[in-house]
Amino acid sequence: MGCPQGSCSGPGFWKVLYNSLPYMNFTHRTRLTAFMDNLLVLARGKWALDAQNCANHDLKKIENWARENKMQFNENKSKALLVTMKTSGDNRTLDIYLNNKFLEQVT
Repeated sequence: MGCPQGSCSGPGFWKVLYNSLPYMNFTHRTRLTAFMDNLLVLARGKWALDAQNCANHDLKKIENWARENKMQFNENKSKALLVTMKTSGDNRTLDIYLNNKFLEQVT
């Protein structure tokens, strides 16, 4: 499904197909940013666990959207990143899943 890497019709095709995704009804703590064929899912919370739960909830919605549009996101290329303002350095491991597979956490 989709267009080959480097295809001249790829960006136009993707924009038509992808256009509805950022406007879905996500939780108020989640924001999506799309650039070309990349998607950034930002989930925030008072605690890391809040952000984790919010991210997993909305990633499930994204999985359903992809399935309905006969697409899939590559969980092997997807990563999780914890950004915090805490000075103590929260080294907590996030349990974020895409397509029921654990996403690697990066620093």
